[in-house]
Amino acid sequence: MELKLLKSMTINTGNYQSIRPAIGVRIETTEENFMENYEKLSDMVERMFQLEVATLYAEQKHLDKIGINKYVNDTFKNSNELMDEIQELTKGIK
Repeated sequence: MELKLLKSMTINTGNYQSIRPAIGVRIETTEENFMENYEKLSDMVERMFQLEVATLYAEQKHLDKIGINKYVNDTFKNSNELMDEIQELTKGIK
């Protein structure tokens, strides 16, 4: 049995700006453990969502400070390094 929880929201951060945090987690469970796993997963998703809101808001403020052109240029300059980091982070995830 599959248990999937998704949480997303659009948050107006002022000055016609918004962030859209979204978290989704899926696990395999059994009928016997469904409610226990649901409660644990729900708590985990809530905490992950709070972190995502904080991260996106900080990123938006950083972007406002340096400007979109510098943000994009910096991202392109670091794209190979970012891809290497993503590959390292995803090792072992099944």
